[in-house]
Amino acid sequence: MLLEAIYHRPKLNWCYAYDEHSVHLRIRTKKNDITTVATLAGDKYAWSQTMKKVPMNKLTSDELFDYWECEVVPPHRRLKYGFQLEHGEEKLWMTEYGFLHEPPSNPDRLFEYPYINPVDVFKTPAWVKDAIFYQIFLSGLPMVMHLLIL
Repeated sequence: MLLEAIYHRPKLNWCYAYDEHSVHLRIRTKKNDITTVATLAGDKYAWSQTMKKVPMNKLTSDELFDYWECEVVPPHRRLKYGFQLEHGEEKLWMTEYGFLHEPPSNPDRLFEYPYINPVDVFKTPAWVKDAIFYQIFLSGLPMVMHLLIL
């Protein structure tokens, strides 16, 4: 496994509230380097009772990387999570502080999504459904600007 190619940040498009109940998680790995990725997710205050393993799907690939995604429904809108990466017989666990060769026993070192606040969830305005959008190409703008300058 090429560890330098593995990337995740607990914010922006890598970890976000999809709706008021679920969080989408993404991770990047070297193309065709990892065969299976799973998320270990649970509540930080009840880790042993709520921890579950959620398989991740390969969302897409480009020339260099594979991008994996899963949806997690935190039991109390709080989430601690890490990643289990497999390549053949080799297994690694990724936490916020690096890689482990054994599953994390303590959730303190995992990534965290503190709370799904309904105010932070994007809601598409109703008017967008019936809206028509246009893209205006300004290919003639240089000629117009030239005439205005003269």
